[in-house]
Amino acid sequence: MDTKGSREDPAFATPPPEEKWNKIEEEVREREEEAGRRNQEDSQSIPAYADDFLQKPLPGAADLGIDVEGSDTLPSLRSQVTVLLDGCGSPSGLVTLVTACEKWRRGDLSALAESATTPFVLVLDGVTGITEDLDLLRLLSVAIGLRGLGVEVVGGAERGRDGSWDYVCTKLTTRNYRLTLQDGYDFSRAACVFCDVTSSSFLASTRVVRELPFDLNLPHRAQAIDWALRLQRRGALAMTCPDVMFHSGRTVRQREIHREVDRSCLTKEDRKQARAQAWAVKRQYRKLAQKWELNVVTFSNGTSVEYTCREFHFDCNAYFKVRHYLLPPCCLRAKNKMFNTIDIVAKENHVPYEISSGTLLGAVKFKDGIPWDFDDDAHYRNADVEKLRRNTQRMRRLGLSPRFSKQVGRANASIVSNYITASSLGGFSLDLWGVQTMPSLGTPEALAKFPDNLVCFEHGHVPMSIRMAKALIQNQTLSTKHVSPSCYLISMLRVGSNWLPGPWNPGKKALHHYGDNLYRHEAHWRWNNIERPGWAPCPHPGHHSCLDLHPLDGSIPFL
Repeated sequence: MDTKGSREDPAFATPPPEEKWNKIEEEVREREEEAGRRNQEDSQSIPAYADDFLQKPLPGAADLGIDVEGSDTLPSLRSQVTVLLDGCGSPSGLVTLVTACEKWRRGDLSALAESATTPFVLVLDGVTGITEDLDLLRLLSVAIGLRGLGVEVVGGAERGRDGSWDYVCTKLTTRNYRLTLQDGYDFSRAACVFCDVTSSSFLASTRVVRELPFDLNLPHRAQAIDWALRLQRRGALAMTCPDVMFHSGRTVRQREIHREVDRSCLTKEDRKQARAQAWAVKRQYRKLAQKWELNVVTFSNGTSVEYTCREFHFDCNAYFKVRHYLLPPCCLRAKNKMFNTIDIVAKENHVPYEISSGTLLGAVKFKDGIPWDFDDDAHYRNADVEKLRRNTQRMRRLGLSPRFSKQVGRANASIVSNYITASSLGGFSLDLWGVQTMPSLGTPEALAKFPDNLVCFEHGHVPMSIRMAKALIQNQTLSTKHVSPSCYLISMLRVGSNWLPGPWNPGKKALHHYGDNLYRHEAHWRWNNIERPGWAPCPHPGHHSCLDLHPLDGSIPFL
């Protein structure tokens, strides 16, 4: 068919009489007015952030090359982002993000993106509430500022329905017919980390979502990995910004690592023989582990043999080791037992506490303790000191020796903290700082800022819906006996094998405390040389645990 022109085409038609021209002009005017009304309606449903929220400095602006002082820092969100939500109806929250409702499955995602006219789409998967923690401007600034490096997908952290916080950052390696999945990151930029697999909710370029649809022939869990591998082949990069938090309907704490079930040992005799073989292998390589100070030996078939610190004759002696060496996993497990003891006593006695300082930084960067740190940090209420003092003997039986004292504030002598320092085997220590009021206390004013379906923690330990917490406070207000609110706006963080209470948005708290370079590394503050930053020279050059053999960025080299 000839599309260049025809007799029936208006461009080749005979000009109509004057009255027809007037009718055409009237129709054009009506269409323009209708388009104007439609644009006005759309503008009322674009992301409606408070003005002071938009004017806050963007984290990582120096890496992004963005002028935060300028009036045209970024294009408008409406012209840049189309929101795709997995369900009809916007979740309750402080911010209205959804302009149009479309039900989708992963197979429909690329089809929905075809209708998007913006360069980016925000995919919301299983989101139960939207708050200012979902900083869309932050995601957009990273996507635009780093697109020259090939960044096409930007995700964030997730706070699950159980109140636990975590983020997905997985490295994929394909080599010699083997696919290796490893949690962690090698590099960071703009206070975000480079990953191959990020969160299920993410901001992505519309082009990528259109051109790389999810493979529906694969099982659901494999689709995200397959998509990430195809992103790799394309040369596209993905990032995770843990200070941006999605409220997910999933249970984050129960996210488990896949393990293949061993079905070879069907009988009791088979299991006995398999244990004997494993013990023989472990015994065969024990001297090698002792000579080279090896905590884990991984063989070419993927099986691993792990030794305790005692088995390979390793003395943690953390205070002196961490100046030059990494601590092995067995020492980190011994260190984590300190908080395991505190957590047991705190739960039984309804003592709220929150991890802070280096412990919080390690949880965000490594999901464990910092491998060159010998102490842990937390704060609790001054009023609870007697509850902990009554459990002194029990803590000692569990391997933790506490000492109680009072510390006067450096800036204000009227502020007194019931300070507890505790020590354990291996040269580790724990600092608990008493405060008058926990900043995470769920007062009526604080609870009113969040949707009712989100989770807070009663006494700082037991999950409770904010709706129920508000009702309890209202009932206490009507009662003659006044009881202070006990719901705390915290999130549970993974620190090794423990899930410990921390700030509501751990990634943002750590970012504000340590700055844009928080995902990069420096020596412990006791030995950090400001004039000569970096690791101290190792006394035994070339030893595999020397800090100076490791980069100053990335978590994977330390895992």
